[in-house]
Amino acid sequence: MRQELIDVSQYSENPEAFIAGAQWMERFLNPLPEDIHLSSDDYSVSFQGNKIFLVNKEFKLAKYLYNNMGRVVPREEILNNVWPDVCVLDRTIDVHIRKIRSKISIAPIRTVKSVGYIWDKYES
Repeated sequence: MRQELIDVSQYSENPEAFIAGAQWMERFLNPLPEDIHLSSDDYSVSFQGNKIFLVNKEFKLAKYLYNNMGRVVPREEILNNVWPDVCVLDRTIDVHIRKIRSKISIAPIRTVKSVGYIWDKYES
C-alpha cells in the first residue's frame, strides 16, 4: 500500500472535505475485500478464493482484532486477551502483526501509533 504525507493546512478552505476525499481515494485505490472469513477449525483466513493458514497466536490475534472490527484495540487489551497468562513484550504484538500482514497481503489491520491496532471495516 502506497502512503504519502500531505500537508492538510494548504487546503485550509475546507480541510474536512479534503480529508474525506483522501479517505475515499484510499479506499478506491486499496479496497478491502468484503469476504474475509476466519475459521477456528483449521486456523485459516479465507478471502477472494484464497485460503491462508496462520499459527495459533497469529490466528488468535487476527480473530480478536476481527471481532472488534472498527474499534481501536489498545495494546494492553490485546496482551490481556491474546496472551492472558504469559508475560510478553509489546514488540511481540508488532512481530505477530507483521507476520499476519506478510501472509495476508490485504489484511485491513492498521496501526494507531502509540495506542494499538484496528481492523478496518469495509466501507463502500
